[in-house]
Amino acid sequence: MKIELRNVKVAGFASQETICFAATVYVDGKSAGTARNDGHGGCTHIEPHALQRALDAHAATLPPTVTEIPDAESPTGFFTFQQRGDHLVDEALNVYLAERDLRRLLKSKLVFMRAGKVYQTKPRQQTPAHWCAPENLAKTLADLKAEKLLNVLPFAEALAIYRTL
Repeated sequence: MKIELRNVKVAGFASQETICFAATVYVDGKSAGTARNDGHGGCTHIEPHALQRALDAHAATLPPTVTEIPDAESPTGFFTFQQRGDHLVDEALNVYLAERDLRRLLKSKLVFMRAGKVYQTKPRQQTPAHWCAPENLAKTLADLKAEKLLNVLPFAEALAIYRTL
């Protein structure tokens, strides 16, 4: 089951403990309902209820999520929980926001990896395309002391790096 959000509206000013948003939920490429969160720390609301039940059923088939929060009582040593439908929608929102942010960065800045961390340059007068051109790429990497330049990677690979670091 592929869960995707479209028509996403985020209200950063209203976000307190969670992200305040509203979006259309697409399942396997078809509009299936809506999702929203008021940003006050509660769960994400999914409508219609049939969509909520379908997402919960799918989430129940997935392995438990292991967090980075230490938990001595857990066999993994970290806090572990079984996903629900609202967790799947929240993860789809995180992917959407990361994609949006990375696309914005790549348009005006060089985004690179050095020593296992992701950095970005200040906006430059010349476009990132100039600095990433094959004839300039080696010099750009050397100048930045960069291991990888996300601007020249396939977007999916750049996104994976951007989200994990």
